[in-house]
Amino acid sequence: MPTAAAMTVTTGDSDEPPYPTGLAALQDGWRLFQASQLLPPRSGHEYDVSFLKHEFFFEKLEEGAHT
Repeated sequence: MPTAAAMTVTTGDSDEPPYPTGLAALQDGWRLFQASQLLPPRSGHEYDVSFLKHEFFFEKLEEGAHT
């Protein structure tokens, strides 16, 4: 079992989401990016597993010291 010093916390480690909804994150200044492919699959391959159809991520820019 890792020691407390060896364990690091990173985004997404919590059992609770940081916001109740994506809209709440947007209202708090986060930006939303759609990252899924916009091209439809070829005929006959509609149910193949490849990319996440509705993949997106959030980003928040914060002011800080620039070096």
